[in-house]
Amino acid sequence: MTAFAFDVARAALGVNGPEDVPTWDTVGWRHHEENVRRLRGRIFKATKDGDWP
Repeated sequence: MTAFAFDVARAALGVNGPEDVPTWDTVGWRHHEENVRRLRGRIFKATKDGDWP
């Protein structure tokens, strides 16, 4: 398949993703930072307990 044919086929199919992709400023960073903090705590505890590879 040529590059042109591929582009035409891709345009005809459409995408099932979000129509309005969030920008950097609209992401709820506090939520993600809390998840990272919680996961880091779990990894630290598992490492300390010898339950981490």
